[in-house]
Amino acid sequence: MHRILTSVICTLALMVTLGTSVVADEPSTESFQSERFLEIMQAVQDYHIDPPANQQMILSGVRALYETRESRPNSLSKQISALSSNEQFASFLDSCCKELVTPENEAQSCERFIKGMLSCVPGQASRLPAKEAKVRAQLEANRYVGIGIGLHKLDNGFPQINKSIFGGSGYEAGVRSKDLILEVNGSSTEGKSLGEVVDELRGEEGTEVTLVLQQPEQPTRTLTIKRQVTFIPTIEGTREVIPGRWEYFLEAAPQIAILKFIQIGPSTAHELKKIEVELRSRPLKGIVLDLKNAS
Repeated sequence: MHRILTSVICTLALMVTLGTSVVADEPSTESFQSERFLEIMQAVQDYHIDPPANQQMILSGVRALYETRESRPNSLSKQISALSSNEQFASFLDSCCKELVTPENEAQSCERFIKGMLSCVPGQASRLPAKEAKVRAQLEANRYVGIGIGLHKLDNGFPQINKSIFGGSGYEAGVRSKDLILEVNGSSTEGKSLGEVVDELRGEEGTEVTLVLQQPEQPTRTLTIKRQVTFIPTIEGTREVIPGRWEYFLEAAPQIAILKFIQIGPSTAHELKKIEVELRSRPLKGIVLDLKNAS
């Protein structure tokens, strides 16, 4: 059984390194600039496990530009395959810009070209606004800065907390599951989208946010909470005995353990090693790894 657990730890550690490449960028109000495209191309080359050739990315981007035209040159592939340096790529893209891009369609052309470039990257690479890329990086490193809550939207127009993470600053301050968030820093949340509320909740580590909360059928209460790094567990068991403490063994089959993977990240292998100590302290005949909800 120890060998099985060790093998699982090594496998999960490998899976952590095989994520899809994501290019961070700002929304599509930018101008059609070859320098920007070369930066994105280089980011794919630097961080993707199996990047396409630069020529292939340029070709895919240019073909996307020509989708709005009735025809495109037959020699595109041959022209681009002959390019090798960034200077040559930039010169070629500048010539495409002069032919295909107008001031009226510049932003749309830029977006179309980048989507075309990324369409040939294995794993469905995409670009994110810079602030979303920062949050994604925090989550992937399991060092998310916030108050440690999960939200969903109710029909009455207010967001509701569906999870207050044990050990997070929100939990320590008294935030609980089923709390409605009525206000964030004095601003009502009624009718706002989840994205808008999340933007108001986010902030730099060490800063504070003030919430007006309400449990169903209870009076409102106001909490001021400091944003901090929140550890988000990636493995759960069969049931939560007390907040933050999971039972992994089945009640009906007490020698069988189930590990439910919520996600797979840098902390997963470390969490598994800690769980191994507990599993090995009791009679154990088998382990079920539930990966259906892992991301």
